[in-house]
Amino acid sequence: MTRIVIAEPGSGGHRLVYVRILAEEAVSAGLDAALCLGNVEREPEYLRHVRPLSGAVHVRHSWSGSLPELEDHSSQQEADLTVVPHGDVLLRELAIRGWRGRGELSLLIMRDPRGESFRPSRWIKGRVKLSAAALVSTRRNVHLSWLGQAGDAPTRLGQPVVVDPYIASVTRRETQEMADKFRTQHGMHDSHLWVGAVGSLSHRKNIPLILKAMRQARSRTDLPIGFILAGPRLKDCDWSELDLCRTAAKAKLEYRRVDRVMTNDELNTVVSASGVIVTAYSVHYPNSTLIKARSLGVRAVVAGDTFTRDRVKGLNGVFSCRLDVDSIAEAIIRAAHSACPQPSEEYDSRAFASRLFLGALR
Repeated sequence: MTRIVIAEPGSGGHRLVYVRILAEEAVSAGLDAALCLGNVEREPEYLRHVRPLSGAVHVRHSWSGSLPELEDHSSQQEADLTVVPHGDVLLRELAIRGWRGRGELSLLIMRDPRGESFRPSRWIKGRVKLSAAALVSTRRNVHLSWLGQAGDAPTRLGQPVVVDPYIASVTRRETQEMADKFRTQHGMHDSHLWVGAVGSLSHRKNIPLILKAMRQARSRTDLPIGFILAGPRLKDCDWSELDLCRTAAKAKLEYRRVDRVMTNDELNTVVSASGVIVTAYSVHYPNSTLIKARSLGVRAVVAGDTFTRDRVKGLNGVFSCRLDVDSIAEAIIRAAHSACPQPSEEYDSRAFASRLFLGALR
């Protein structure tokens, strides 16, 4: 039986979500899986995503993120393959000394520095990271992949791209039924175009900018527009809940708010309940909200710089634009007058795991 170690020292972002997906796919395929994690057992993300797996996989809590420690663990576990879903943390060490653990090593690089800030310090760090990735990809028994999103090319810098998966524990039909109930419960009238923004709401998601664009779109069209905002407001935001309510009221926009941490199924429900999903990120991380919209057949507006817009060119039902009020308003109007795309099934979790498991899934 193939023995797989899945290693992740942190708990932020999607890290433990990816650990769960990989562990579940390994177990369902009959593989012998073990988890090598940091001291995260008290973190909410661990309790939500990993603790339910404790009966099916062996879990170790002590990895600090160092390469020698992971190599020792791979030998102790007699691993055939070690998978690190946040492989960025190991790039520099691997570039210097290579992999000395047991079996193969599969790394997923989450952040592509090419689209980040042009500040000299960031640019230099980005060049170092790209050089390290190029060197690591030549190391013996090391396999490097880049995390991608809908619209990305299948390879990047000579290595494969692994697309951020659509995560759900229910069928798309059940998600649609949940969305219908959600619309009823929250008074989301069928006569309105409901524009949605979802997820953990940091300042990088530019929620006030989206709301201003909706106000402008409302002034340009007779179509009634509503805004559904779902997810917790993070501490780095420069807006308050009262600010949004006042802005929506002045613009005569219907406004609905779900202010809490939500499961993937709940986020999928809100996306499915929306007529158009808007993302207006100031960062270049893979856009998981876009994956949800594509998977559920929901129109999407993607605002950002040239790097961001180029990634989604040619995707049916996706309207890209610059990151400013006028451009987002125009894109919302274009989306409102377009047909909904067909739901896509190309972003499932098995395809995600299969790439990182190097074909071990059969």
